[in-house]
Amino acid sequence: GIAVRLRHEDTAMYLLHRGANWRELPTSSLCTVMPWVAKDKSDELLMRVCSQITKEECACYDEGLQAALGTAAREGLADSVRTLLEKGADPSAPLLPPDQKPLLGAVIHGDEVVVELLVQAQADVNVEFNGKSALTHAASNGRSDIVDLLVEAKADLSFKGPLVGHCAVSAAAGNGHVQAMQALIRSGSRRTRRNSEISAVVAAAFNGQVQAVRALRSAGADLSVVA
Repeated sequence: GIAVRLRHEDTAMYLLHRGANWRELPTSSLCTVMPWVAKDKSDELLMRVCSQITKEECACYDEGLQAALGTAAREGLADSVRTLLEKGADPSAPLLPPDQKPLLGAVIHGDEVVVELLVQAQADVNVEFNGKSALTHAASNGRSDIVDLLVEAKADLSFKGPLVGHCAVSAAAGNGHVQAMQALIRSGSRRTRRNSEISAVVAAAFNGQVQAVRALRSAGADLSVVA
């Protein structure tokens, strides 16, 4: 209990691994300890801690699970994510601030397996933070695999943040990620495709991304918008 109150993570985790009884701690400690347990990469310990307390016994049970899920997703810990989802953690995590949402953390970390687990669990695929959606983050990082997952899950292709480059196709083109850019343009309807191509051309040209401009030209995009 002292280790948790003083936030001595290493000591608390050592004691838990040595068999310390979680039930002897105040239930309010759940929100502090659960992220540590998730990050520990021990699925056995995570299951033990989860099973030692119930939602009926602890007012912050949901918050503890969600905090742990956010940590596990950011760290790319697929086994922990799977366990927490099975224990009832909400993949959209309404109790967490936007920058700690599990899907956003998994996308930024670049873990396709964790993203897929969260998408399958019906996480909100349009989560955004600081004017950038999860799809925009994936595009910025050139993760065409994650872009495909989010698009298939009906992520909003038309989302635009407050700054230039904060839409997904502009982010991909501006960073020279040709595959992600092409995947986004292909995914749009005929009506939106031209707007996507224009955004991509402008972003690629502005940032000097020659390969992206060439790919757009080969696909028939109108380059006159930057002439």
